[in-house]
Amino acid sequence: MMTRYFTRSTSTLVSVASVLIGVNSVFAALYSVKDLGILADLPGRNDSTPNALSSNGKVAAANVTNGAYRAFLYDGAWTNLGTLGGSQSFAFGVNDSRLVVGRSLTANGVNRAFLWTPGGTNGVAGNPQMKDLGTFTGGTHSEADGINAAGQITGYAQTSSRDHAFRYSGGTMTDIGALLSMALPNSYGLSINDAGHIVGMAYDPFFTFSRAFFYNGSTAVDIGNLGGQGASALSINRSDHIAGYSTISTGFNVHAFHYFNGVMLDLGTLGGHYSYAIGINNSNVIVGGSFVDVNDSIYHAFVSVSNSLVDLNSELDASGAGWVLTEARAINDLGQIVGVGQFNGANHAFLLTPALSPFPAPRITSLMISGVDVLISFTTTNSASYSVEGSEYLTTGSWSNRISGIVGTGGIVTATNSGAAGLPYRFYRVRLSMP
Repeated sequence: MMTRYFTRSTSTLVSVASVLIGVNSVFAALYSVKDLGILADLPGRNDSTPNALSSNGKVAAANVTNGAYRAFLYDGAWTNLGTLGGSQSFAFGVNDSRLVVGRSLTANGVNRAFLWTPGGTNGVAGNPQMKDLGTFTGGTHSEADGINAAGQITGYAQTSSRDHAFRYSGGTMTDIGALLSMALPNSYGLSINDAGHIVGMAYDPFFTFSRAFFYNGSTAVDIGNLGGQGASALSINRSDHIAGYSTISTGFNVHAFHYFNGVMLDLGTLGGHYSYAIGINNSNVIVGGSFVDVNDSIYHAFVSVSNSLVDLNSELDASGAGWVLTEARAINDLGQIVGVGQFNGANHAFLLTPALSPFPAPRITSLMISGVDVLISFTTTNSASYSVEGSEYLTTGSWSNRISGIVGTGGIVTATNSGAAGLPYRFYRVRLSMP
């Protein structure tokens, strides 16, 4: 059990918000590695990879089995999700309810977006858990790439002549690509947050360059680049922080970026000329891959905290012996990271778990008296567990639990210490606990 504390003192009769002590975020330096198994590929292809990680540790992936690609779900063990009737399928997104999205060939040999629901009954014949999400009028193919907690889905679907990003909700596929500039007629939704906001990439008519776009629920806009011609947005979190990659102003080099509130920050590389940000969590921790040498011959997984790239291979505990982590594909709010690495000379999927919590320390933002109660407000990370402790004497007294079972939302949470307003003094601290 790892705990982190934030302490704030108050005099409830004089000034509830009299003292505020700031605490910096703390990041774990070591991860343990779990081997999720060998990633096999068909000759000339490299499509087998984990693609998504839910906040409770479920993984969506693709791998070759019996000579064909299949969508898989990892939930302690791998489950083959089957197909829509065709020869192959790929999983690209998963949420905490084990809903998985991706694409699959149908019995007619057409790629279609699918939603796989455990125990589902409205899917295709022979695979009732896998539902064909269809496409736009006049089109034939589609693909689903991301799903949020509410089951809203993003991806792309073909119109009569183009590919357009979509948001699928309540059985309706809404055309997002139609909201973009006519200079970007082809678009692909890649990630969706719980507010239904979407990021992805859009192309000119001849696919000569890409643009990163953001959809806020009503409009879709190009968010710019790092000075070059192309950019792609791959992941978005609850606060609309975006991770992706862009060409830069010098040559055709590509750098990972972190975008928020109109500013696209160049994250640089691990030493080479190319880096790619692929995933971001609600604490704005970013993962991806970068070349580490000037010859761009060695590619390593990275994690970026406070917009500084760190080679994940330098952050492993003893369980990392024999591993070379090549690319991190997704990160959740527990700080777990899924990706691809080399182990004993073969490609394997990995799941990293931080040996210490990667969560920012909670910070008390206000204390207020409400009648006979004291209200304690503090910052939280989504799904993390918190308790509020109190003591009547800061230096000589013992701390006791006052409020427990508080679950973080990713925003500010207010807890109530009932009847505490009548005390002459009480000091409070918030404990973040990670199993």
